[in-house]
Amino acid sequence: MSRAYQFSEAAQMQELTIERFAGVDFANHPTKTDVSRSPDACNMIADETYFPVKRTGYQAKARFDGQIYGLHRLGQEILCHAGSKLWCLKPDGTTALVYDDMHTERSVSFLMNGSLWMLDGKTYLVYDGTRVQPVSKQAFVPTTTIGSPPAGGGTSLEAVNLLTPKRINTFVGDGKSTEFQLDCKNIDVDSAACADYPIKWVDAYAGKVTFAQAPPDAGGLANVIITFSKTVKDQSDINKCRICGLFGGQNDTRVFVSGNPDQPNCDWQSGLYDPSYFPDTGYTRIGSDASAIMGYARQYDTQIVLKEDGQDAKQYLRTFALDDNAKPAYSLRQGAEAAGAVSPHAIDVLNGTPYYLSPQGVMGIYGTYVTEYRTISGVSQRINPKLCRENLSQAAACVWDGKYYLAVGTHCYVADSRQMTDGIPEWYYWENIPAQCFLPDADTGGYLWFGTKDGRVCRFCHTDDAHAYS
Repeated sequence: MSRAYQFSEAAQMQELTIERFAGVDFANHPTKTDVSRSPDACNMIADETYFPVKRTGYQAKARFDGQIYGLHRLGQEILCHAGSKLWCLKPDGTTALVYDDMHTERSVSFLMNGSLWMLDGKTYLVYDGTRVQPVSKQAFVPTTTIGSPPAGGGTSLEAVNLLTPKRINTFVGDGKSTEFQLDCKNIDVDSAACADYPIKWVDAYAGKVTFAQAPPDAGGLANVIITFSKTVKDQSDINKCRICGLFGGQNDTRVFVSGNPDQPNCDWQSGLYDPSYFPDTGYTRIGSDASAIMGYARQYDTQIVLKEDGQDAKQYLRTFALDDNAKPAYSLRQGAEAAGAVSPHAIDVLNGTPYYLSPQGVMGIYGTYVTEYRTISGVSQRINPKLCRENLSQAAACVWDGKYYLAVGTHCYVADSRQMTDGIPEWYYWENIPAQCFLPDADTGGYLWFGTKDGRVCRFCHTDDAHAYS
């Protein structure tokens, strides 16, 4: 007699189709996370086809004594601010000391007129590719008064430069007068000079210059040029500034600087294409001094001024126009209300949208060019539970290859603008990234550089580099 065996039915196969891979989600419970996202993906990134792959590693290209406070570039050279020294890292990997009196705080820089200009909160510096020196040593000397008669008067021309005590007055000689009155009193002793006529003596208190002989009558033309200095105590100090932003309407014609701890809500504008000239009339007090200016972002033909959290407005919009006398005017108006910025080094523009870090996470500033209307909304909701537990005030960020890199401690949060959902980018989470500052550098092979607290200058690998994933 045969025995029949009965087998249970095979379990039904279930198929799950994921149409696209996205980033991480730390905001929802793993059981409620969208299947396209991961609740625990570390050190992953999307490739060109949006498929998740491992991120590349990085290599240390130089080591210095002291924390890397800033990385700056001029041409093919990278300037490394390490401790109190500034080093030049050349394309062949060699290094050379170029300056040894840096502030041990984070530094920022900008390019203009073929030179690199740096702010570290101690000394405003310029590097022309040959040497680094304080800007005050080559600052523009303004001609404050022109066409003055010997007794004084004339026409005001240029404002005093905050970077130098030096000034120039021009006079119209009458062939008789030997005494010439400058446009201010209490000038610096032994500072007056005239290249064309010998000076007999100077009354520094009265601001008068006496020549050995009367300069000739030039028929109404200015023929006497006197250079002198007047040091003003407690004058606004550009050297203490630690924040900068280029702006000039549709062109970046001037630099605006801020971050002076003595005047936290004030910024200063430079001369036209001249970062060595900061007129004493070109300052603006933005909102209350109870909250400091944290940084700048450029959007369309508007400069956005971001302030820290406080009772004051957190955002102001600066625009450019010519006044009735055809002189540049930079008007300010209050922007949208939102959380303030928490780090001056975590502000950048991703695909036309300014991003900044607030105590509530990363915020995006959205606007339309036609109406000049701005709105601010969060863009980091999916990573905030982890991000907002970090020490956000020390964060550093940059935009590179269509992504916003935000480094905090040894973690890095990466927003990919190629993958947007309802205006919010997909985020990725990396570990073992001890970046204190970034340098996106398209001019030295297209690499992203960063500096560390222990003095390393590192560079992320390309996928085809040797040992790219080590």
